[in-house]
Amino acid sequence: MNQKSNNRGKVKSFNASKLFGKAFRATLILLLANVFGNVAVAQTYQAITISSGFNYDVVANGTTTDPASTITTSPYNGLDGVGYTFISQDFSYGGVTPAYYLPTGGLLTSSTLPGLTYQLASYSANNALELHGNNGTLAFATPMAASKVFVLGTTGSGTSTATFTVNFSDGSTQTGTTANYPDWFTGPFEVTVGDRFNVITNTYDLEYPNPGLYVGTITINAANCSKLISSIKVAQTGSGDLAVMAISIQLPPVISTATGGAICGSGTIGLGASTNGGTINWYAASTGGPSLATGSSYTTPSISATTTYYLSATSGSCVTSPRTAVTATVNAVPSITAGAGVAVCNGSSTTLTATGGTTYTWTPSTGLSASTGASVTANPTSTTTYSVTGTTSGCSATATKVVTVNALPVISAGSGAAICAGSSTTLTASGGSSYSWTPSTGLSATTGTSVTANPVATTTYTVTGTNGSGCSNTASVTVTVNALPAISAGSNVAICNGSSTSLTATGGTTYFWTPSTGLSATTGASITANPSATTIYTVTGSNA
Repeated sequence: MNQKSNNRGKVKSFNASKLFGKAFRATLILLLANVFGNVAVAQTYQAITISSGFNYDVVANGTTTDPASTITTSPYNGLDGVGYTFISQDFSYGGVTPAYYLPTGGLLTSSTLPGLTYQLASYSANNALELHGNNGTLAFATPMAASKVFVLGTTGSGTSTATFTVNFSDGSTQTGTTANYPDWFTGPFEVTVGDRFNVITNTYDLEYPNPGLYVGTITINAANCSKLISSIKVAQTGSGDLAVMAISIQLPPVISTATGGAICGSGTIGLGASTNGGTINWYAASTGGPSLATGSSYTTPSISATTTYYLSATSGSCVTSPRTAVTATVNAVPSITAGAGVAVCNGSSTTLTATGGTTYTWTPSTGLSASTGASVTANPTSTTTYSVTGTTSGCSATATKVVTVNALPVISAGSGAAICAGSSTTLTASGGSSYSWTPSTGLSATTGTSVTANPVATTTYTVTGTNGSGCSNTASVTVTVNALPAISAGSNVAICNGSSTSLTATGGTTYFWTPSTGLSATTGASITANPSATTIYTVTGSNA
């Protein structure tokens, strides 16, 4: 103990008018509130507003020529009985500005628990519950549940043991927790302050890192985790003066989020969760059973069916209940089919249809009417293997289908032909394995490699030839029908035996006479006939 804080010969006097005049508040993780502002953010640590219980001002503050006047408690013997008090950042006396102090705004940071801070009460009012062999109660303005309570304080001129009673709104209590608060010059400290001032002698005591503050921790029993704390009673024993200056609580654990996962077919699945504080435990059952893992994430073993896991958060003795369910979903891999391969003739198309999924994507896009959809039209120019990926519930599978493109046959029907009316000609096709002729007019048949054509008028015939792959092509041929000439040989004539007569034909360009008996020639437009008996001569005229 520092000898400067040893004097206990003076009796402190308390100002009753100040006894309930100060509200107290703690702090939140990562929260910078306005000075003495109300704090209400749901995080691990929660600020508590104290509606009554502070009875002493232990902080000198402001620029003054009368340091004692900055203390609201009068007469003031200091936190240690000999006039020593904490000083604030804005305190100044005699032109001296100390290097260490309580910060403006009163926000203090724990040296033992990351994120835990303490909010002191106003430096211009009662800001401590000071006890020596007696007890006092700090009442919560708003009752709150907690898993732990952190009571920040220190002892002047000796040591203290604090015995805590937690009072709940339902009238029940929790007892049995004690904490030691060493002399404010002993350390190690929960919060190091450094430097102090004596308002009786008006002198600085600059002995950093002294003085400092300590913390007493109350762990709330499991049965009380859901109860609202209405006040904390503090009973002091020991040789010094105990000053309780701040309280923070750790909220009961709450599962903030629980995120499932999914996989296709089988395998491991990552699950996640978050909490406002505490440790997350993972379980295979809603009650009982060992913890599978701890932490904000859990990777399942390899599973092949949808499985429900459970989690809870633990802080101190407090455990969330009931356990929170989270689902590891196993989605079936779809069975995608695209049907058997198909063959098309070059220039033709076919419909490709997939089944087994919810959505589909086709590749390559070459020759396709669309790249998505259950059914698409394919019109490739060469044999192509198409792949279709079907998806259901985020799971995909692929099937393929080959579209074979067969070449068209090269069909020939020969050259055109000219015939005389009433005559016929043979039409012959090549390049295919079977043939069909149209129109049927004047044809001996409508199928076959060769057919006989005897049209009455000039006609263009089309032949459709089909090869062994079932692909067809066409060719055409024209049969020209020429009209017959009107041939005349003149009137019959009579001659005397031994005489002759001239026979003349018209209507053609060439002529041929039969029989030749008695004729001077068998060709020509005019010939001389000298038959020995009555004879019928026939002349055949041609116009070509």
